Amino acid sequence: MILDNKKADGYLLVCKKDASSGLVDMFDKNNEISEKKYYIWNGDKLWHLCVNFHSLIKAFFPKYYKYIAEDEKEFSELVDENIKKMEEQ
Repeated sequence: MILDNKKADGYLLVCKKDASSGLVDMFDKNNEISEKKYYIWNGDKLWHLCVNFHSLIKAFFPKYYKYIAEDEKEFSELVDENIKKMEEQ
């Protein structure tokens, strides 16, 4: 298995939208039978978890970082708006 070859502790799949129920079931079964952890995040969750880490945004989304860095207040409002969306789900 590739996780063993890479000596990984788990697997993270990031989907643009929510994963299908079949994929979620497969990951749940893998979590039951394996010591490794399998996670599925959608893009909103990834954004929510990373948004407060300016260094991640700067490293991987430099154009976006330049845009948000110009107006810290706007960035904070954007963070708050997305946190509210995540909490509603």
